Amino acid sequence: MRLEAKQQITEDLHARFARSAVIVVTDYKGLDVASINDLRRKLREANIEFQVVKNTLLVRAAEDTEVADHA
Repeated sequence: MRLEAKQQITEDLHARFARSAVIVVTDYKGLDVASINDLRRKLREANIEFQVVKNTLLVRAAEDTEVADHA
């Protein structure tokens, strides 16, 4: 992944963290493709965002937000 793409993802996540009331971080390992797709569909119906990101990008995006205080 190019540096510019990583910076864009980090900036986008940071903005989401700043405006979100609740953030849930999970580990999706062990779920098959069908389960992930079903989960994404249900979350989308409930107007909930779901995104898979690298841990390092998540930590960088959380800096200077309330999320960083709870990580």
